[in-house]
Amino acid sequence: MNWFTMFLNVRGLGRAEKIRVVVKVIVKCRARIVFIQESKLNVVKPWVAKRLKASLHGGLEFFSIQVPVVLGGDFNVVKKEEKKLGASVNNGTMVDFGDFIQRHCLIDIPMTGGLYTWFKGNSEVVASRLDRFLLSPEVFSLVPKVGLSALPRS
Repeated sequence: MNWFTMFLNVRGLGRAEKIRVVVKVIVKCRARIVFIQESKLNVVKPWVAKRLKASLHGGLEFFSIQVPVVLGGDFNVVKKEEKKLGASVNNGTMVDFGDFIQRHCLIDIPMTGGLYTWFKGNSEVVASRLDRFLLSPEVFSLVPKVGLSALPRS
């Protein structure tokens, strides 16, 4: 059996036309396992899950499992106000992100070699630490000396 796995970063999953496009892609690729990230929704609304499931003829389950976790990448949110320079911070999003990390007992790997991972420089410099790796305690116990280093900007 083909266990094709698909990772989708979808913006606008709360819109019906976006759901139709996502379903088309899933069906066309015959994906068996699909991970969907929607960075603009805090919670997938029940009607979105229901419509996706119905469009895929019931072949979709939303679930959460307890497994060792490594989450890494650009989260597009800062964890602390001092991790952003030159622009305002969305306090609600910042608090939600911190709550998510705490609720799932994730360990935020400290970064060496720099304070920020994203820069925008026009007339005013804006910098943020958006990139990070979060580990579950199970993973951290396997690699307790894991580190994260910022590379020099080129």
